[in-house]
Amino acid sequence: MRKQSDRYSFLKDWLKRWERLFRHFLGVVFKKASNPFPPSGIVEWLADTSIYLLDVLLVPEIYQGIFKLMDKNIRSLTEEEIDLARSIYKDTIRYEAVRMNPNDRLLTKKCCYCFC
Repeated sequence: MRKQSDRYSFLKDWLKRWERLFRHFLGVVFKKASNPFPPSGIVEWLADTSIYLLDVLLVPEIYQGIFKLMDKNIRSLTEEEIDLARSIYKDTIRYEAVRMNPNDRLLTKKCCYCFC
């Protein structure tokens, strides 16, 4: 069962996703409401829209849940890994949300695959 702080964090993140989608649509009319990296054309805008919609529909969480069911080796970062990452990324990452899959060799042969 999820802790209360996890639920709050999830809800807060989900509301930020809706805000990003809303700002994306506002950016068409009001350029100042747009994101700091505006799309360069209609094709890029449509691609961004599809990514924002998938994000709002919780597709990343569904993907992560399926992989958790399929691969039991997916784990959270260890304290040592968090310390190393914090020395580089400071507080820009929610380290408790990062998951590590040491068996995944899809992207590279020498490292594992991490996702949030």
